[in-house]
Amino acid sequence: MIQFFNQALSNLKMEDKHLDQFRNLAMYAEHGYAIHHGDLLPFAKEIVELLFSQGLIKVLLATETFAMGINMPTKTVIFHSIKKFDGSESDRFLNSSEYVQMSGRAGRRGLDEKGTVVIMVKDPNQLPEPADMAKMMDNPGELLTSKFRVTYQIILNLYTSK
Repeated sequence: MIQFFNQALSNLKMEDKHLDQFRNLAMYAEHGYAIHHGDLLPFAKEIVELLFSQGLIKVLLATETFAMGINMPTKTVIFHSIKKFDGSESDRFLNSSEYVQMSGRAGRRGLDEKGTVVIMVKDPNQLPEPADMAKMMDNPGELLTSKFRVTYQIILNLYTSK
């Protein structure tokens, strides 16, 4: 594990190699756990993703940034909350797409007969209403429509960057 880190960090500038993110990540990974969230440097996230895909990370504490667009199945997904801060004054329940994206990691194809999703609620008074749970779990996901458009500028930039 340490060899992997040293090799990965060998391409960085000396001052970057000693950033807290990398030092902490190496220490955590030695024990089989890691973190993955939006505030990590992209290179640190990539290291975590590589270690996880190789089965070297046994416990991963992650936000939904880990769930977006990469195939990283796991045996169990645990939600410490099913509410999300979205910039408004109060938290909201995850929408169906967010829940499915994250809980869909549970169960590794060809390895597990089924996956397990655990929702932890700290305060029993905070249990969601059955209707809220059903809305989150049973609604069809939101339709995603790409806003990406190929333009002449994009083609020229790609052509000249080679």
